[in-house]
Amino acid sequence: MCVIGKSGSGKTTLVEILEKFGHSALPSFTTRPPREPNEKGRTFVSEEEFNKIRDELVAYTFFDGYEHGATMEQINNHDIYIVDVDGYFNLIESIGRDRMVVVHIITRDDFRFDRMKETRGEKEAARRMENDKVKFENLDEVEFDYELINDNKFDLIRNVSKLDYILTLMKDRPDWM
Repeated sequence: MCVIGKSGSGKTTLVEILEKFGHSALPSFTTRPPREPNEKGRTFVSEEEFNKIRDELVAYTFFDGYEHGATMEQINNHDIYIVDVDGYFNLIESIGRDRMVVVHIITRDDFRFDRMKETRGEKEAARRMENDKVKFENLDEVEFDYELINDNKFDLIRNVSKLDYILTLMKDRPDWM
């Protein structure tokens, strides 16, 4: 399952909760330094280490001055992958659209800004909002299986329930996929 959403939409929170339900999130490789000690959800590597795995990557994106990517082995061994639009298109090109369930997390811009302001500060929140205008300009070209509103904790509860159900079906009934 690929999860796509703008900064501050709640992707990471949603996936962290789904991990508590036994689903595994793909820790993509990145040359970005950790934002905080023990940051989860990424495999932090040097540019030299990233170059060693470059030929194995089936998803790749360059964002905010850093490289991010995932290998086929990672895709096969994890249930959920948070990916941006470029990574989505790269993944489709590598493995095909029919091998994915794609979920779009939608959150009002003012809520996204407030969330990011609280965790990263106003200046960084504003910068990420601007980056997303460019990063998501071809969002309408993405073929989503599900679009989920994620504006508040009640939406979050509903979304966790829906995605847990879908992920469980994918595991329990692989013949459906």
